[in-house]
Amino acid sequence: LQNPYITSIEYEKKLATFIKYGGKVIPRTLFEQVDYYGTTTKELFAQGLPEFDVIHAHDWLCYGAGIVAKEISGKPLIVHVHATEFDRCGGNSVNQQVYDRERRGMHAADHVIAVSELTRKIIIDKYGVDPTKVTVVHNGNSDATKNPKSRFKDLYKIRESGKKVVLFAGRITIQKGVDYFVQAAKKVLEYEKDVQFIVAGSGDMEEQIKGFTSYLGIRDNFLFTGYYKIDEQSDLFASADVVVMPSVSEPFGIIPLESMSNGTPVIMSKQSGVSEVVTHALKIDFWDTDAMADKILSIIRHPVLKQTLSKEGLRQVKEITWDKAAKKTSKIYTNTYSKTK
Repeated sequence: LQNPYITSIEYEKKLATFIKYGGKVIPRTLFEQVDYYGTTTKELFAQGLPEFDVIHAHDWLCYGAGIVAKEISGKPLIVHVHATEFDRCGGNSVNQQVYDRERRGMHAADHVIAVSELTRKIIIDKYGVDPTKVTVVHNGNSDATKNPKSRFKDLYKIRESGKKVVLFAGRITIQKGVDYFVQAAKKVLEYEKDVQFIVAGSGDMEEQIKGFTSYLGIRDNFLFTGYYKIDEQSDLFASADVVVMPSVSEPFGIIPLESMSNGTPVIMSKQSGVSEVVTHALKIDFWDTDAMADKILSIIRHPVLKQTLSKEGLRQVKEITWDKAAKKTSKIYTNTYSKTK
């Protein structure tokens, strides 16, 4: 079946024979794979129903399987929304197939968990879900793991050379607002020349963003690291004077918490869930590149401000824990289960 030169007619014949003799076909597309999760759920349940009280499905990739599990078991379904199609598309046209699957899962659920008030509002306004069945559980912060072989161990040398370092970390996509970060960088460099901007991550806009920095004449002030591993984050954040999260629409946003854990000040988009729980950071509207540039300049020019944000950020991030999120989630399990008994 994997012969690249096979004709469509030959493929269908071989496929029929393959299935006839018990072969399992791996889904060709993402949507087929998502549907396959539901089929697999049925097969697993046919082998004997495991003991459980509640079904918890995370994001649209799992909603179909969650619905199947609910239909077979009669147990309550809770769906956990970490992001919506409106977030991922950055305000542009949504993928209708994804939206339909998201909406079906949310309406089939007995309760919906949103990672922020921002996400809760989208769920109610854009998907028509009953507000009484949507509860916010903010994410927590995990302890950082360190990689002794991290590629970024020597990044601190940039600061030792006298330059200020401004970091963007995350996927290079329309949702993350990297183009606004570049526009703000251009404005910063009009006032401060010795600034190194680092873009850490990869994504479908990577080449476009590199081209944009060249077009603006600031390519020499940018370092693109490519994809980085989670255990390399500590060295990455510790190397920066400030981390900027300019997301267009961020359901929560873990990057600021990870940055604060390393004592690095944060500038974050107001269009984010994490801005609901963090007070010791500077906040801007993602589109306001003047304000973004002003905030960057404020931190790199004023050591006292930088030190205060670093100290208070370290203190506050210790209070944003997964234990709190787990306790709130457990309470939702109990309440939802009791209502459906």
